[in-house]
Amino acid sequence: MSDDGRGLRAVARVRAVRERDSKLGLQQAARIAQERALELARREDELDAAPAFTGGSAGAFLVARQSLGTMATETSQASDRAELGRDIATESLGRWLGDRSRLRAVELLSERRAEHRRAELAQLERRDLDEIAGRSWLRAAASRERA
Repeated sequence: MSDDGRGLRAVARVRAVRERDSKLGLQQAARIAQERALELARREDELDAAPAFTGGSAGAFLVARQSLGTMATETSQASDRAELGRDIATESLGRWLGDRSRLRAVELLSERRAEHRRAELAQLERRDLDEIAGRSWLRAAASRERA
C-alpha cells in the first residue's frame, strides 16, 4: 500500500472520530435542549396555575405579588436557558453536518482511488493476457510453418 493510501486512511480515521464525537455532542445538546424546554413548559404551567389574589391584608398581597414575581423571574430565566439550549443544539447540528460531509468527502476520494487502482490492475491484466495470447499465437504460427 502506498504512503498516499495510508495517509488517506489516517485522515479518514480522524474524520470518523470527529464525526462520531460531534454526533455525540449533538445528541447531548438535543437532550439538554429538550430538558430545558420541558422545564420552561413546567414553569409556564406553574405561573398560569398560580392563584390570583382575591383579597386579604396588604401583607398577604405583598407576599402573593412577591411569589408571582419570583415565579415570573424563574420562568424568564427558564426561557433564556431554553433558548440557549436550542442555539447550542442548532450549532451542534451544524458542526455534525460539517464533520459528516468532510468524512464523506474523504470516503468518496478513497473509493475513487480504489476504483482507479482496480481499473489500472484490470488494464495491466488485459495487457498481460494480450501478451500471452500473442506469444501463443506466434508459437502456433511458427509450429504451423515448420510443419
